Amino acid sequence: MRQQVNVKIGVMVLSLIVGLGASRVPGEGELSAQQILARSAENYRGVTGYAFSGSVATRMTVQGQVQNIDNSLLVAYGGPGRSRFEADTPNDRTVIITSGESTWTYSSTLAQYTVQHVTAKPTSGLPAIDPQASHPFAGYARLAEHVTEASLVGRDTATVNGRIVPTYVVDVRYDSTVVPAATGTAQATKRMIIDTERFLVVGDASSVERTHPSLPQPIHIEQQARFTDISWNAPQPDSLFAFVPPAGVTRVEQIGETGGEAEEASDYTGKPAIDFTLADLKGAKRTLSSHKGKIVLLDFWATWCGPCRREMPIIAKMHERYGKKGLVVYGVNCSESSAKAQGFVDKYGYKFPILLDKNGDVQSKYSITAIPTVFIVDKSGKVSAHMIGGRSENDLVAALKKAGLDTGP
Repeated sequence: MRQQVNVKIGVMVLSLIVGLGASRVPGEGELSAQQILARSAENYRGVTGYAFSGSVATRMTVQGQVQNIDNSLLVAYGGPGRSRFEADTPNDRTVIITSGESTWTYSSTLAQYTVQHVTAKPTSGLPAIDPQASHPFAGYARLAEHVTEASLVGRDTATVNGRIVPTYVVDVRYDSTVVPAATGTAQATKRMIIDTERFLVVGDASSVERTHPSLPQPIHIEQQARFTDISWNAPQPDSLFAFVPPAGVTRVEQIGETGGEAEEASDYTGKPAIDFTLADLKGAKRTLSSHKGKIVLLDFWATWCGPCRREMPIIAKMHERYGKKGLVVYGVNCSESSAKAQGFVDKYGYKFPILLDKNGDVQSKYSITAIPTVFIVDKSGKVSAHMIGGRSENDLVAALKKAGLDTGP
């Protein structure tokens, strides 16, 4: 289910997998893995300002389905109370800026931003990037704490600020103080890439598994990132820590809020369905009101949404089974490109029509705050069922039957 935007990345990582076959153990007089981590942590404790930019690749496996996400990253710190975290993907730009008095959070896809008064920010307990901490790299100040195992795998090189720098390659595991078992998250060995000159983390690779009570198998997440441009212990421009809302964006109390307060838009059951016209993947215009006299199933979804992907085969089955009985099925894609939606449909062979709500206008009309969301519209044009979250085949069949569809053989 798409939650209201939560931009806390948690474990941002990098792997520069170049020539690691020449691994070796520390020789006499060489720093140990624990010493390297301690030297690096000391740097992050005393930093006065920085700006790191690079890229992050995420591979997430949910119930056997793999999703790959690539984004660019900018992380900056301007001294106590001033930080910037910015992540860009092909479909969205997320920015979190703290000025010392206020924190702004912005999502380009939703065209929304929030402003909150700054409260005391904790120092992250996780040795990774955390935009919610006192500064995004605060967790790296604790690289050498709660270590259960650390080994120097070898040496390598990385390109930073346009030049080749030598690096240590360190594998490290942490105890449950860093990743408590109660969170349902298990972390594998992290691989840290640390430059040998300034002891800065230029890369960090991590793999975690997260359990969820509604899923029979854990979610597996691998993240790899690299930082290619670094300004360290240097003043950063004030413009990095100020937010100017782009034209056309809306200030909201909570990112993801649409159509007013959630409680006012929580249930459309029994209300007239709001009419709309959207283009399908072939460019043809489809208007909801043109199907009055028929039962319509609207499924709001996106390719990145794991529960949506799991529910799609059931939606397709409803189309195949009941289309000949007059059921109209539309998958309303949420804010993605036609190429992205078309590629997904082609890959899995779905035949029911897909409508493109690229600008989120229909999502706003229907107060979509989480996906998948299904609306069933009866023959009179009223919403017969409004269901948020993935539902079983039996749930959908029962809802269609309630709307007046003949669900018999």
